[in-house]
Amino acid sequence: MMVVRPLKRSFFCDHVEVVELTTNLRFLTEGRSDESLLITFLINLNATNGHGNGTHHIIVSLYDNVIETEVASGPYAGSTLLIPRIPHVSQEMEFTITCKQFPIKLAFALTCNKAPE
Repeated sequence: MMVVRPLKRSFFCDHVEVVELTTNLRFLTEGRSDESLLITFLINLNATNGHGNGTHHIIVSLYDNVIETEVASGPYAGSTLLIPRIPHVSQEMEFTITCKQFPIKLAFALTCNKAPE
């Protein structure tokens, strides 16, 4: 005699929503009159041209793999920069994990030392 059981159905992946960084940033810019956010770099992209760690930029346009920004202050104020997604490789485990991230963070609160002049 063979016992036949119905297969169990998993509801784990029924409602998966992919949220991208650009989607989240677009959500933050909705309802703003100027549609611009102030961001700061987490790494040095091009320090000789004023695009280093802690530099403040204003987001002009958002794309899937690139963010177009404008320098907020300093000697290079007004210059345009395209920020690509940078691959981050983690080899802390038995296998390699690679993800692409934008090297930025939103600058909602600024200290007096970091405020644009």
